[in-house]
Amino acid sequence: MKDYETGDVRKDFSIKYAAASNVKDYFITKYRYVSAAAGMTGFGGNDWLLIRYADVILMLAEVNLYLGDEATATSLLDQVRDRAKLPLYSVAKTDPTYSSKYPTLKLAILHERRVELAFENHR
Repeated sequence: MKDYETGDVRKDFSIKYAAASNVKDYFITKYRYVSAAAGMTGFGGNDWLLIRYADVILMLAEVNLYLGDEATATSLLDQVRDRAKLPLYSVAKTDPTYSSKYPTLKLAILHERRVELAFENHR
């Protein structure tokens, strides 16, 4: 929950806060489906994804990082951040809060995997 950056639209899509007096906690909304097919629970009609394109891109970013090609790794990381409407890595790492939490490219890639693949049971 606290790992989402300010303005990260994935947070609003993935979790919500239940303010009811008997709950007062966050709950997962990533797989909620709003249509007649969803039924009363909001989960009907959803297919279970085995692998996502963003997952492949982030795996490839890790591989390039380990091979010593930081430029390609950064470019791949930026593809995922750009789709999420977040600043590119070169801009984000100039932010003191971001750079203190993720001082290396490896930690930035792992952070991106954490928020991009949250609640998908395969990170």
